[in-house]
Amino acid sequence: MIPTLLGQHNPSGKPQAELWMGAHLGASSMAVLDDELIPLHDLIARDPVSMLGTATVDAFGPYLPFLFKLLAAAKPLSIQAHPNLVQAREGWERENAAGIPLGSVKRNYKDPNHKPEILCALTPFRAMCGFRHPTEIYRLLGELGAGKQKQAGILHKIRQTVSHCGNDWQDVSQSLKSFLRALFSLPQTERTGFVAIVGDLANNLKDSDTNDRELWRMIGDFVKAYPSDPAVLAPVYLNTLDLAPGEAVYLPAGVLHAYVEGFGIELMANSDNVLRGGLTSKHIDLQELERVLRFEAWKPQVLVAENDGKSSGGYYPTPDGEFTLRTISSGDGNGEFRLPQDSPQIVLVTEGSFRIEAVDSQGLTLNKGESSFISARCIDPVLRGQGTVWIATTGLGKGTNRL
Repeated sequence: MIPTLLGQHNPSGKPQAELWMGAHLGASSMAVLDDELIPLHDLIARDPVSMLGTATVDAFGPYLPFLFKLLAAAKPLSIQAHPNLVQAREGWERENAAGIPLGSVKRNYKDPNHKPEILCALTPFRAMCGFRHPTEIYRLLGELGAGKQKQAGILHKIRQTVSHCGNDWQDVSQSLKSFLRALFSLPQTERTGFVAIVGDLANNLKDSDTNDRELWRMIGDFVKAYPSDPAVLAPVYLNTLDLAPGEAVYLPAGVLHAYVEGFGIELMANSDNVLRGGLTSKHIDLQELERVLRFEAWKPQVLVAENDGKSSGGYYPTPDGEFTLRTISSGDGNGEFRLPQDSPQIVLVTEGSFRIEAVDSQGLTLNKGESSFISARCIDPVLRGQGTVWIATTGLGKGTNRL
C-alpha cells in the first residue's frame, strides 16, 4: 500500500511496513532545498527558532517534537508498548552507561523520549490495544479449553492466574502480571507444542456459533505465522478493535498493543523507543517490558475527527503538546484552507493535489503521496486544491488554530 500511495513500483514484493516523515536522528527525512538534499534535522539545527517557532523550542528544545508515519500491516506487527518520559530517560541513560551500541539488536532505548501515539485508519484497520479485565481473560480461556483438560493442561494452569480476581485495581494489576509471567515463563522446549495445541483448540471454535469466533480465527492465523510464540493468545488478553477509515485510536505510554492488519497514518512524539512483547523475530526484553507496562484493564476510545465549524478540516483530540493530527477533505478544486502560523507542520496528500502558498514563498504543489515540511517562519500558509490532506503539527495552543 505504501508504494501504491507513493506511485512507486515494488516488483520484488518486498514488504514495506512504515514510511517516516520527520527529523528523528535514526531515519531523518531529506529536505530538498535549492536542488540539494539535506537531512531535516540538520536543516532545523541551522536555525531552530525560525524552523520551529519560539513556543515549540521553549517547550521541547531545538527539535521537531513529533514523528509522522504511514503504517501498513499485512500481518500482525509486533506486540509492543512504549515508555513514559521518565522511563525513557532512565532507560536511555542506563543503556548508554552499559555501553550498549545504539545499533545493537539488544538496545531497547533509541532516544530519551516518550512515545504516545495516535493511529488513524485509511483502510479498514484491525488492532489489539490494552488489557482485557482478568475475568474476561478467564472466561475466554475457559471457552478455548472447554472439555479439553488433557490437551490443554498448561492452558488451564495459566488460566488459574486470573481465576480469583476482583475489581480492586491492585487485584487486577497483580492478576495481569501473574498471567503474563506464567505465559512467557514456558520453557522453550514446551512452547511449540503448547502453541500447536492452542491452534488446534482455536480452529475447533473458529466456525462456532459464539460471539468470540473471530478471536479464534485470529489466533489460528497467528499460530501459522508464529508457531512457537505464546503471544498467539494475545486476542484473549488484549482488546480487539476494528477501525473504519477515518476512525482513530490514541495510545498513551505503557499500553500493550499490536497493529494486526490495515493501512493507516500514525502521529507520535518524536521517538523510536519500543519494548516488544511477542509476534516478532526481534529482541524481546520481558523484564523491561514489565517495567513500563500499565497493568490495568483499559480499552481505548475510538476517535473521529472533530470539526471546528470554520472549514471542512477536522482534528483528532489528544492530550499531548507534542502533536496534533488534522485532516482536510475537499471536493472543490478551488477550496482554500488557512494553516496555523508560528508552528512547524508536515503536510501529506493521500488523494488529489494541493498547492501550498505563503506570503514569502513561491509555492509548492503536492500530489498524491507527496509531503512537505512547513516551517514556523512561513507567513499565512494556505492550502488550495482538491482531495484529502493530512497535517501533523504541535499540540501547543490547541483551540486557537484557524484550520
